[in-house]
Amino acid sequence: MLYLDQHIKLMNTMELIHITFKLFNMQIACNTMKFAKVLPLHDHSLENLNPERIDVHQP
Repeated sequence: MLYLDQHIKLMNTMELIHITFKLFNMQIACNTMKFAKVLPLHDHSLENLNPERIDVHQP
């Protein structure tokens, strides 16, 4: 009976760790998405500053 109790505790701990890692990974993914949304705008503005790029846009 003691062994079964320890086994259940271990399973609960493993599950808790798994859930924590899942949440942590989701948080990282969210932050990466936010960062990725900011970066293209920044890169685009840098591209527009490039004179060659401006020449292409002008008719």
